[in-house]
Amino acid sequence: MKFPLSWSSYTGQKKYEARVAYVSHKGRVRLKNQDNFLVEGEYLPQDHNTMEKIQTCDFLCEDGSILALFDGMGGEFAGELASYTAAKTLESFGRAEEYTEKNLISAVLNLNRAVCRARREREYPQIGTTLTMLAFQKNNLWLVNVGDSPAYQLHKKKFSLITCPHTNEQMLKEQGINRKPGLTQFLGIEEEEFILEPHIVQYRLCVGDFYLLCSDGLTDMVPEEEIKKILQKKENIENKTQELLEQALQNGGRDNITILLCNIISDSKKKEKEDGKNR
Repeated sequence: MKFPLSWSSYTGQKKYEARVAYVSHKGRVRLKNQDNFLVEGEYLPQDHNTMEKIQTCDFLCEDGSILALFDGMGGEFAGELASYTAAKTLESFGRAEEYTEKNLISAVLNLNRAVCRARREREYPQIGTTLTMLAFQKNNLWLVNVGDSPAYQLHKKKFSLITCPHTNEQMLKEQGINRKPGLTQFLGIEEEEFILEPHIVQYRLCVGDFYLLCSDGLTDMVPEEEIKKILQKKENIENKTQELLEQALQNGGRDNITILLCNIISDSKKKEKEDGKNR
């Protein structure tokens, strides 16, 4: 269920718990891994390739937890610098007492300035990274994205793309040009050159929902319908994430592959009632 940015009428006191499985792989073609992520304060070092196995963690959504994915670009080393800088800077953003559209936009602008500063310090001509982020708080989450790294929601049987791709795809179609669209928004744009306009929307939490954040190393290799089928399987979250990764690699693995799969697993008030009945 989707709510407008101004939504504030839901005042229930439920506490939700979530589980996330995550992995980052350089793929079968690329020499380096320019993706990064932020999961409960954890991010990858600037120089990294492939995680050895799927990692998982549980967290209370009321704690203001953040999950984020970054797909770096800019050539050798530069993409890694951009995604690492953004992840490290976002980690220092910390847990806000209350996320709002205003402070999330402020966080995005701070990430952008950090990436631009890193570029100038290293004297690179251009670096950049996408951002796709979930910021959890009590009964809801905020989705924020800049660039084209997708996020999907599986709510019951409905599988939806919930990010807004910032690309020139429509212009290319109108001009009859057949190539992969380029980005129109990303972290690493000097503020005097372009205005960053992150896509921000709020969702109400629901037990059983899945949220998938991924780099296009997954979606370029695995069709959305196949991703949906994998998420709907009666498997644990680690196995679902492993299967997504294996499918991307089997289908070519032409790009770095990073997957963050989050499942809302419990409502503490409901759980307390069920525990009381079982005593």
